[in-house]
Amino acid sequence: MLRRQIVIGAIALVLMVGRIVSAQEPPVRPCQSEDVVGTWTLVSLKPNIPPRSDDPDFFPHQLWTFTASGTMRIMKRATPFKADELGKFIHVSSHEPSMTTSYQVYAERAALVMSPQGAPSPYLFSCLVVAQAHEAAGLKPGDLLLDLRTADGREIVLGHHLRKLQ
Repeated sequence: MLRRQIVIGAIALVLMVGRIVSAQEPPVRPCQSEDVVGTWTLVSLKPNIPPRSDDPDFFPHQLWTFTASGTMRIMKRATPFKADELGKFIHVSSHEPSMTTSYQVYAERAALVMSPQGAPSPYLFSCLVVAQAHEAAGLKPGDLLLDLRTADGREIVLGHHLRKLQ
């Protein structure tokens, strides 16, 4: 039943993303699995719900790591990360299975589904890669645009603009 809801949401999402891709500047394209692998930092966050200062989902400092094996981890803070914390985060992300979330990219649907261990249901994101710089929007080629959506894929709850760490 849950898988069916995700598929229905992903189908609705692909219809909406088709309109977004054709009308949006700069040019973007659907994410491929290899696009998301790596460690990313949050550039900007666009909530479509009232933000709460005590909710980590709205913290301005976030690190996201996606592995080639389909696992990922997010660390969120209200204060900036120190340089030594980055290496520790990447190491812990790949060695602490109890905190691991699995993910899967559906390139044909421009979607990414995250399944945190113990969560009642997965999270559906639209997943786009910036193909060309757009200075006015602060976007660079390769940036990742992940929009958390409602389960049916119709509404964006929280937009994430991520940039890969070098």
